[in-house]
Amino acid sequence: MKRPLGAHENIAVNFKFCELFKFWRLPSKYESAKTEFDKSEVVLIVEAKSVENELDPDDGYNISGKFFTLEVIENLKGKTPKTIVTYSENSSGRYDFEVGSKHLIFISSLSAPVEIDNCGFSNELSKSLHLLSSLK
Repeated sequence: MKRPLGAHENIAVNFKFCELFKFWRLPSKYESAKTEFDKSEVVLIVEAKSVENELDPDDGYNISGKFFTLEVIENLKGKTPKTIVTYSENSSGRYDFEVGSKHLIFISSLSAPVEIDNCGFSNELSKSLHLLSSLK
């Protein structure tokens, strides 16, 4: 007879399960890309044009977050200016861009600061091509 998992073993199993979902980009928050699309204010294809580090005001050295200037290539839902700025705090929940990279992004609100949920379906465009046909 198998014994039940202890508390520390349960945590390890749950962690591995969550990591598997994150690796495959299947968030628990949204059932599908269509669900996230429906709940988003805007959905865009963008190109990262610049990044500006926000330094920690306490020490002026550590990075507390980043501002990304994004050029809108295509609006799939909603209206935005041709250029938008998003913010991502330096935490495990950050969504990062490399200058010149293109992304499919879902934005739930254009209220400042505009942030992208890293637990959703936002991703590099080259990894999101299969989603585009289902969203258009």
